[in-house]
Amino acid sequence: MNILNLFSTHKTASNVLMVIILLFGLLGLLKLNVQSLPDFGFDLITISVDWKSASPRDVENQIIKSIEPEVRTIDGVRKVNSTAREGVGQLSIEFVKNTDMQRALSDVSSAVSRILSLPEDSEKPKVRRIIRYETVGRLLLYGDISEELIRNNAKKIRDDLLNLGIDKVNILGMRDKEIVVAIDPLSLMTFKKSMQDISDKIYAFSEDFPVGTIEDSDIRKIKISGQKNTIEQLKGLSIISGEFGEQVYLKDIANIYINYDSEGQYGLVNNKQAISLDIKRAAGRNSLKTAKILENYVVDFQKNLPPNLNVKIYDLSVQSVRDRINLLIKNGLGGLVLVVIILFLFLSGRVAFWVAFGIPIALAGTLGVMLISGQTINMVSLFALIMMLGIIVDDAIVVAEYAQTRHEEGDDSVSAARKGASKMFLPVFTAAITTVAAFIPIFLITGIIGQVIEAIPLVAIAVLIASLVECFLILPGHLSLALKNKKKNISKFRIKFNKYFFIIRQNYFRKLVGHATKYRYVTLSATLSVLIIVLGLMSGGRVSFVFFPSPEPDIIYVNFNFSPGTSKENTSSMITELEKSLLEVDHNKEVKTYFSIIGKSLGLPGSVQQIQGQHIGAMVVELVSSDSRITEVSDLIIRWKKNINKLAGLESMTISSKRQGPPGKDIDIRIIPNNINNDISYTKLVADEVKSLLSKYEGVSDIYDDLPWGKEELVLKLLPSGKSLGFTTLEVANQIRAAFRGIVVKRFSDGSEEILIRIRYDNQRLREIDLKNMFIMSSSKNFIPLSQIVELEYEKGFSIIRRENGKSEVSITAEIDEKIIAPSTILNALSDGPLDEVIIDKGYSWRLAGRSEEQSETLMDMKIGTAIGLVLIFIILSGVFSSYSRPLIVMSIIPFAALGSIIGHWLTGFNITILSLVALLGLAGIVINDSIIMVSTIDDKIKKGISIFNAVIDGACERFRAVILTSLTTISGLIPLLFEGSTQAQFLKPMAITIVFGLIATTFLVLFLVPALILVQNDIKNIFNKISSSISS
Repeated sequence: MNILNLFSTHKTASNVLMVIILLFGLLGLLKLNVQSLPDFGFDLITISVDWKSASPRDVENQIIKSIEPEVRTIDGVRKVNSTAREGVGQLSIEFVKNTDMQRALSDVSSAVSRILSLPEDSEKPKVRRIIRYETVGRLLLYGDISEELIRNNAKKIRDDLLNLGIDKVNILGMRDKEIVVAIDPLSLMTFKKSMQDISDKIYAFSEDFPVGTIEDSDIRKIKISGQKNTIEQLKGLSIISGEFGEQVYLKDIANIYINYDSEGQYGLVNNKQAISLDIKRAAGRNSLKTAKILENYVVDFQKNLPPNLNVKIYDLSVQSVRDRINLLIKNGLGGLVLVVIILFLFLSGRVAFWVAFGIPIALAGTLGVMLISGQTINMVSLFALIMMLGIIVDDAIVVAEYAQTRHEEGDDSVSAARKGASKMFLPVFTAAITTVAAFIPIFLITGIIGQVIEAIPLVAIAVLIASLVECFLILPGHLSLALKNKKKNISKFRIKFNKYFFIIRQNYFRKLVGHATKYRYVTLSATLSVLIIVLGLMSGGRVSFVFFPSPEPDIIYVNFNFSPGTSKENTSSMITELEKSLLEVDHNKEVKTYFSIIGKSLGLPGSVQQIQGQHIGAMVVELVSSDSRITEVSDLIIRWKKNINKLAGLESMTISSKRQGPPGKDIDIRIIPNNINNDISYTKLVADEVKSLLSKYEGVSDIYDDLPWGKEELVLKLLPSGKSLGFTTLEVANQIRAAFRGIVVKRFSDGSEEILIRIRYDNQRLREIDLKNMFIMSSSKNFIPLSQIVELEYEKGFSIIRRENGKSEVSITAEIDEKIIAPSTILNALSDGPLDEVIIDKGYSWRLAGRSEEQSETLMDMKIGTAIGLVLIFIILSGVFSSYSRPLIVMSIIPFAALGSIIGHWLTGFNITILSLVALLGLAGIVINDSIIMVSTIDDKIKKGISIFNAVIDGACERFRAVILTSLTTISGLIPLLFEGSTQAQFLKPMAITIVFGLIATTFLVLFLVPALILVQNDIKNIFNKISSSISS
């Protein structure tokens, strides 16, 4: 303990260390990244294979099934999700945490390169690693201006923001630009040319081709110049040359014009074109700084806005970060004031001052440790800081209270400070490492939840390190100064408070402890009875469990679709109806911004998000901040749904709010065929039955499956007559594709975007009748009617097929109104038989995914982690007490911590959440601290020869002030948050409820139950001694 003596006696050591820590904390405050939640997500590598015009079923059979077996066996692969849609197959490979992703990328690339069974006309697989980005905000451009002008402004803003340091900008609602060469089919027949012939000719005469270098005195590169990228240049291309020099130019056989992809995404606001830009930050970048760049840029940009163009920021997620950080800081400061008041109430003024002054010192040390360990300032870590504020104060209180007690009993100030540090070092250090052990379960939680709440134990460890340094190396030096004044300056209030506190402790508390220990079995039975009753509240459904509640959202997503093949005009009309009906129900003018898009979904799971087409529409709505509006988002959605006039042909529509936390829906049922040859159409029927079953439950809405019907397909089969004429399936397919889908001749950049040159039939000739009347050119340059070489059949398929880990799956998801029913209640009801009747009996199996799957994995990890944590705590305590029985008394307080927590949730009407369970682990660490010091004090008295009954009562009385004080300071630190009315605080309240009510319950248990248990343990020991004596005699 020499170092403790040094810091308690040295005149400057403690102050020098204090200044270093404060500077260290200031550096952490300036350098730590600020964001809403910790970075979470799995490392991904994607594989994409284009196979033009192939149906989803063909993509699944010939691309997905060829790649899956090769990549699933790669080291570190956690999950493989595959989607097959028209013309493209995509695989998303999810890796376990801490995988070497550079090596993983190499392994995946090698595995894909070994595959030889992919279709010959498919593109080369593209393998890339996905870098995670978080949306900081969105920028909306809209107005009554031309499409070209709004596109140019969107591209300018994107480039400017990237130059200013924004990590990534995605553009939504901007159609791709292309130069279309629309060929007249009669011209092809006249000149006996195919579309591919024309494409090859254009490419050959419109590109620059490097041909080598000349090495002379200087090295010069040689190229043949012929680049032609403008309409005028293309018109002058010679396509056909006659024997006598006559020329047929491209303009003679084609109409050439600028076009925007008719199948591309198209943004709308109030029936006017709009473009949205997603502003994203990379992991490790500061959200507040990124948002500041965006806000400053928009202010400057708006000064020179083109006429009729509007620009506004919406869905600024960083605003919620600011609000929540300010909320927690405000409540943290409020709690700090209450803590200081209580300290001054129970301790002498000078001692209380230095204990309170230790809080900013320890917080500064915590920020420094967080910086070194790579943590961030976010909502979770800030709450952990507030929660651990009690630990910071507790450690200092234990040392200061014992030093003050020694000083009151006659020790000089230096000796009292030194004894306070040295005597309390072992129990406080033991309490610290047992607190770390209590948080072990959180480190063992895998998945998204583990990544989100991992900040809590990391902050806890940082706080414990800083707290130990402060209370043993800095506080003793300050206490030696604070205790120098004897009794001459003690205020009248202090004298009176100490007098009454002494009376309460010696007259009332001593009697109560005496009764609790004398009738110890009644004390134990009563406590167990209350615990059983409280657990009954939980099992009886009086207190529900909700896995991960989301703060009140400000964003609403609408997604809808008509039957495939529906025109863009119908989708646009539905968007107009959505806008009109929304404004009609917005009685309090709480809608801030809205943006709609044709051809894409928004805010849906990844596989569904990939479905595209003009029959699909989506809308995002931003409301004013939840703390500034009267209407809850769920109520607005209900009113909106009732007011919508659904158009004919609308197949489905979902309206849901944006949720934070782990991805996935509360209800996500996966249907898996038991037979790989199951008819996918029958799978769709089973999915429809499950959706019908879900619709019967109150509170369930927006039921959706990810197996949507696709466009009706015209299936062409080559006739024997076609084969006899020398046609092949591939040759016919290429010519039809070239006519209807076009051929991309080349791509070039104009400096701001990539532009395609595409040749295709004239738009007026792209109807079904034109397909039937089409002519196909044979190898002998003859044109044969398509109807003579193929037969036509009609077939309806699916627009997307999804697989997971090598098996086809269909996901049925739904939204739940948690005010009506808890997700666990519905899932338990479904699992008790209804799902088996609908699914199992039809040759399928099922499983729960989404948040339910995350919940099962998390709770299982927590159970394993809790067992390991308890074993570690027992090992630590058995070493400290040199006993196997004493740790059981210390740890007996842990299960009773849940007692107060459940009562607190019941009284306040809050559901128990995963955050409540996390707080319960933290609470276990806090209550063990008091229990350790209580048992240590009683054991010390027993070793001095005091009878065990008197030692128990004296020890409880001696620790009475410290136990009350540590509990009150921890509770006071969270009281402001507990009574916070902000809607954003509701997300964190279950954690505060757990600790506050848990501490209220365990404070009484530490003071009354622990002393009783020590005597119960002694009774058991005496019984065994008597039995042993009688046996030996």
